[in-house]
Amino acid sequence: MIAKLEDMDVYVRSLELAMEVFALTKQFPAPELYSLCSQLNRAARSVSLNIAEGWGRRFYPNETKKAFVYALGSTEETISALKISMDCGYIPSEKYELLLGNYRKIAAQLYRLYKNW
Repeated sequence: MIAKLEDMDVYVRSLELAMEVFALTKQFPAPELYSLCSQLNRAARSVSLNIAEGWGRRFYPNETKKAFVYALGSTEETISALKISMDCGYIPSEKYELLLGNYRKIAAQLYRLYKNW
């Protein structure tokens, strides 16, 4: 039973991952501060923010489902930005693979929420 937003595992995990991404981007080179670093952080944070918005609209199922779709889109955007970060040499491939697996789990959870809401 989901009584509050924090009861949603996908929300809690997306917050944790956003903070992990934030810590990771602190090590990016200065020229990336306002481009890739900023984009990656915004995308990672957007996952949990969209889940929270969906929860806030839970009395309107179509609105909630729409927010979950936006969160799913932000998940894929984060994955893409992480791939670019790896390809640029800013994060090691092992770290990318770990984050990729975690974001794929988030995507699967969001899809199940969307289908079952």
